[in-house]
Amino acid sequence: MIHTMPDTRIVQGLEGVPQTLGCLSEGGYPEQTVNWYKRGTVPYSLTNCTSKTIFYFGQYFVTRNCTFTPTRNDDGATFYCESFYSDVPEYLTELKEIVLQMLRMYTRKRRISHDIFNI
Repeated sequence: MIHTMPDTRIVQGLEGVPQTLGCLSEGGYPEQTVNWYKRGTVPYSLTNCTSKTIFYFGQYFVTRNCTFTPTRNDDGATFYCESFYSDVPEYLTELKEIVLQMLRMYTRKRRISHDIFNI
């Protein structure tokens, strides 16, 4: 079973502000491979990631956290965590998807006025 952090279907992010997606694949044997991908015409793997594996009571628990900086083009993009067993291909692959919803940062235009005094 896999869980994503945040554990929600839609994740909100801000353009230019680093975003971290986390995934936990729990209780497998042999050790599972966990990756994050961005879905598109050609899915690609997120690269700025860290992984941690814990072996507990004969099972592996693998976390993978990936940090990226969203752009405007990421609004509505689907990211997914995939957990699979590379040594045992007959085992099923499990996926969990997240959709990134970009929040807009609005900057207030300042109006500069000049007063002219006639003395």
